[in-house]
Amino acid sequence: MTAKTDEEQVDTLIYLMGDQADDVLLTLGLTEGDKTKLQKVLDAFEKYFIVRRNVIYERAKFNNRVQLESEPVE
Repeated sequence: MTAKTDEEQVDTLIYLMGDQADDVLLTLGLTEGDKTKLQKVLDAFEKYFIVRRNVIYERAKFNNRVQLESEPVE
């Protein structure tokens, strides 16, 4: 794959990731020129997938927290 152009590498990446990857790529706010640059697309995908948190899971984890006897209220 390294011998191929950036545009071909991006197309292959999107194809391998599936149909939803194309929709995600459209919502990333990249310019048309940036959508053909592999490093820009990889950085945008990394930012998109790593930053997201599962709010429901975080709330459940918070609500299951039990205060120990040695812990102050603060």
